[in-house]
Amino acid sequence: AVVSTQSTGKQFSAEHSVPVSLPYHPNIVQMLHSYNASTTPFKRYLPLLVPAGLDVDVDMASRTSFIAMREYPFSLKNFVKKFVEQKVKLAFMNKERMTEELHLILLLLLQSLFVLDHLKKHHVVHRDIKLDNFMMRHSGQLVLIDFGWAVNLNNSDGSPAIATEKNDIIAGNPVAWSPEISFHHNSFNEPILFSSVYDKSDLHTLGKMFLSVLEFLGFIEKDSTGFPQCPVNLATLPYLVESISLLQEMVLPNPDQRVSVTNCLLSLGAALFFNDTNTHAQNNEVHCS
Repeated sequence: AVVSTQSTGKQFSAEHSVPVSLPYHPNIVQMLHSYNASTTPFKRYLPLLVPAGLDVDVDMASRTSFIAMREYPFSLKNFVKKFVEQKVKLAFMNKERMTEELHLILLLLLQSLFVLDHLKKHHVVHRDIKLDNFMMRHSGQLVLIDFGWAVNLNNSDGSPAIATEKNDIIAGNPVAWSPEISFHHNSFNEPILFSSVYDKSDLHTLGKMFLSVLEFLGFIEKDSTGFPQCPVNLATLPYLVESISLLQEMVLPNPDQRVSVTNCLLSLGAALFFNDTNTHAQNNEVHCS
């Protein structure tokens, strides 16, 4: 697949340079090539991008940068939608089928956590975690793409990177604005280390994303205050109580109280692959409606 961008040089540089700079990881997009070329062949597609009747002068740069990457059959967002459509068609879901579905979703969460762990080890924050930015292979392998908003917590010389203005403290989509990003952006009055802002922000976004997925698929209900909980008829479903508890810890407002990526991997791995080891559920209360 070839992707064009007319973003700022900084953002395009990150979209290409960040994944290229990272050691290989199977769940992170691999850039095959980048080049600068004329946009003339693409101008005929402009009417497809601009709604009919919109009285706005839309122009296209004569040249732009392109990046080439592998093509993926669908995004995680499309996968979840198809998943729901299939559930509606089946109409009746027995416990065994629901257990299999939940297990699959949690394996996708596990892959996502491996990605964040890899990024964290190399001091990178994505800042635009969302369903659209996870692509999927037919094998079920997730691939994180679109590093246009990514930042490195260290400078090229290894020194800590510093936010020198409030617009350095941002994110690429509304859900990615974790409480700490919003706080430091709105109250900015002096330079601050990127690591003080972004240490667990991607984890918070990932937790919100998968809570939404579980709710969309019917594995979570919300009480009158909006607090996520497991439906009473699903309380005995394997992994569900543990996974809701874990996701709740991922989205705690205070990043100092939030669980770490490493602990997430350990807890989820124990729940999925050691069924008799429910240490996370024993130590964390989850309410069922």
